[in-house]
Amino acid sequence: MEITLGFLLCSVLVVIGLVIQRKGSVSFIAGYKEGRIRNEKKLANRIGLTVIFFAVECFLLILIHLLLFPLNGLYIGILAVVHLFVVFALFVHAVMV
Repeated sequence: MEITLGFLLCSVLVVIGLVIQRKGSVSFIAGYKEGRIRNEKKLANRIGLTVIFFAVECFLLILIHLLLFPLNGLYIGILAVVHLFVVFALFVHAVMV
């Protein structure tokens, strides 16, 4: 039951990542101004991939927790913070170019 629930929740994140990639727009980011980013599709692709990788990593942590040994929820929180910094760095890099 827990594996199925984890899979469904992580699948939602994968779908969100795919939507970001396919849409090719990053207007959902706070502070985004039209015309400041030269290649918005490339940035959207990278942010979408980051969200997908986060979903896969979360699912792997859920599997490890349920099948091998118990993990603290802190690990998923740390992953979330790291991925937020990655998205921020991608956005800053796209603006600076």
